[in-house]
Amino acid sequence: MMKKWCFIFLCLCMCSIKLVAQESALLVIDVQSNFLREDSPMHVELSSISTFFEGINGLEYQFSQKDSTLVFYVVNEWHAPIKNWMTGNVSKAGEAGVELDDRLLLCSDQLYSKSKGDALSNSALKEALMERQIEQVVVVGLFAEGCVRKTVKSLVRHGYKVIVPSSAIASKNEKKKEKALRQLEAHSPFVKVIWE
Repeated sequence: MMKKWCFIFLCLCMCSIKLVAQESALLVIDVQSNFLREDSPMHVELSSISTFFEGINGLEYQFSQKDSTLVFYVVNEWHAPIKNWMTGNVSKAGEAGVELDDRLLLCSDQLYSKSKGDALSNSALKEALMERQIEQVVVVGLFAEGCVRKTVKSLVRHGYKVIVPSSAIASKNEKKKEKALRQLEAHSPFVKVIWE
């Protein structure tokens, strides 16, 4: 396991010039406990979860070595009673399990909440990216077919270049993940999916 992690880390370091450029930020979307538990009514495919965390934590480490304020975390918090009831309260604001998963390397205190799929629906996050003059955003997290897809499309609309490392993205299953990432790749020349 350690050899595998070291290999992934070395591969990420070789890509670091492109991923961790001066004007880049890392956006970690919805890596919350309730979405990463097998007993949750709404969870990702768990068979490749160790690779998922290795990918995200490796990127977080790279960004934190440069400037930890360039790492942004987003959590999903729903306030709508019907939506919460239909999903078993997996994202109900204030409930247990809505917090970031403890396997995630936390290297900044930049935490933003959202109640929509698009992370930029939080105006404070949008302003923070603008204040730091970010031009490129590396997007990781879940779900590929949901919040990741919506956020990537929104970032492009707002003028950002976007990089999506496939190993640091999760989905309900691998087929949905690949389909969502292929659609994003075809969506705009400003979206680059790194297939790992």
